[in-house]
Amino acid sequence: MNKAFLIGKLVNDPYKGTSSYGQEYSKFTVLTSYDLETKPQYLPCSSWAKTASFINNNFKKGDLVEIEGYFVKGKNYVLPDKTISDYFINVSKIKPFKPDVSSFLQDFVTKNQIEQTVVEDFSNTSIDIEDSKSSPSETSIPDEDDGLSWPT
Repeated sequence: MNKAFLIGKLVNDPYKGTSSYGQEYSKFTVLTSYDLETKPQYLPCSSWAKTASFINNNFKKGDLVEIEGYFVKGKNYVLPDKTISDYFINVSKIKPFKPDVSSFLQDFVTKNQIEQTVVEDFSNTSIDIEDSKSSPSETSIPDEDDGLSWPT
């Protein structure tokens, strides 16, 4: 299965072109990164027909986009000691990416509510020190218990 999902920024304005068959196409580069600590990657992208027309008319340099597409092997470059292949992403779907701030806020609120509930539950709990010092008897642990299996 060859599927790519990306979120990134357009590095340049999409290049609008027309093939020799009269088909509109778009070429652009997306800047993306795995996380804040790794080097960003510049991924070349292309699209055709209606998708290309949509991109050419609605996106510009700096736009944050969500892309769905697939990897395509491009040209081979033959060097004296090796061959290098280039790859690009053929875009099948694209839309502006707008992070949902409310979902981040909801996660934060839910986490704090859970932490508060745990604190309240444990504040009403008492522990008898004498009972906690006792150890299980040797007869309560079967000899064949490897510690990895759940009792049935």
